[in-house]
Amino acid sequence: MKQHWIKREGNPACILFFNGWGMDENVLNGFDHGRFDVCHRNDFSQTEPIKADEFPYREIIVVAWSLGVCAANEILSKSGMNVSKSLAINGTPWAWNNQLAIPHATFKQTRDGWNERNRFKFNLRMFGGKTKLEEAAGQLSQRNSNNQQRELQFFYELGQAAPNENWHWDAALVGRNDQIVPTAHQLNYWTGKTAVVQTEWPHFPFAAVRSWHELLKLTEQC
Repeated sequence: MKQHWIKREGNPACILFFNGWGMDENVLNGFDHGRFDVCHRNDFSQTEPIKADEFPYREIIVVAWSLGVCAANEILSKSGMNVSKSLAINGTPWAWNNQLAIPHATFKQTRDGWNERNRFKFNLRMFGGKTKLEEAAGQLSQRNSNNQQRELQFFYELGQAAPNENWHWDAALVGRNDQIVPTAHQLNYWTGKTAVVQTEWPHFPFAAVRSWHELLKLTEQC
């Protein structure tokens, strides 16, 4: 796992962002961070807890996207952090599951066949088509395919056991046009567990929403 401070200015509030599998901080290029310091975590390979004293903030908001939801769920359940709000976007605590996340066969096929050609096809689905992919070219991950495949193996192994249920998510944002984690599977998991906000987003949300303020406004009643 890697940690990188995108913004660290001593603000009283912090966004702790768990990025999706295979991604880097480019996903937030052009993003308005507003009043928040922003700590970015990605490239997951283990689930060691976060040291709470690393985050001496009055307000800590967890935002996790895609398989970052799975990673955050495992890591934060062991951390003892005092979090103000936690939001899951287009993901569930399961890495793969035939009813509650990415189907097992799809996950395994992606892992086994990952290469640059399939990476392009995956990005087309993730961004919601060629036009949207081209418009968001500056937000594409620069990590290489071998590195991404190693991380996918970590998530495959993590998905063999049921997720830790000790962490509470305050809201789940679910894209109706998600072609990576089936929308129906997300709803299967979250309905009855937390507040659900449905959006028109594809799997990648950070082209449709451009600031933490805008994102948080969607869940201000949760």
